[in-house]
Amino acid sequence: MDQPIQQLARFIGEWECEETYHAGGWTPNEIKSVSASDHIQWGPGGGSILTSYHSDSALGQYEAHSIIAWDPKLNAFRCIFLDSFGSFQDQSGGIDGDVVTFSSDELLNDRPGTLRRIYTFRGNTQHLAVDFVDATGQVTPLVTIDKQLKEG
Repeated sequence: MDQPIQQLARFIGEWECEETYHAGGWTPNEIKSVSASDHIQWGPGGGSILTSYHSDSALGQYEAHSIIAWDPKLNAFRCIFLDSFGSFQDQSGGIDGDVVTFSSDELLNDRPGTLRRIYTFRGNTQHLAVDFVDATGQVTPLVTIDKQLKEG
C-alpha cells in the first residue's frame, strides 16, 4: 500500500500520556492529568488513522477522537477532531521531517486566529503542542501532551 497516509505510520500504537492544560488558554490555571492514554490505529482499508484519547484530571473525564486522512483535492493531510468538551475542528496540514502540523482558523475568547496541533516524534516518544496564534502573531499555549509508546 503506497498511500501518503503511510508517511504517518509512526502515529500508530498504544500511548501512555502526560497532559498539561496551560493557564490562560482554555483554563484559568494549569491543570495536569492524573492518567491519560491514546489508542491510535489504522482506519478501514489502511487509508486513514483513527485516534481515541482519554484522560482524567481536575476537569473530569475527557475523551477526544480524530480521523486523519490524505485529501488529494487539498494535496494535504486532513484531521477531523472532536471531543467531549464540544470542540470540532476540520484541520489540514503536512509533514516537515519529524514534525506533523495541523491547523485551522478558529476563535479563542472571541479572538480570530489559528489553532495548531504540532506533533514532534523522537524514537518511541511523541510530543503534542496545541496552541493558538492570534491575528497579531501572539502565541497562546493551550495544552501539551507527552506520549510514550507502550511496550508490546
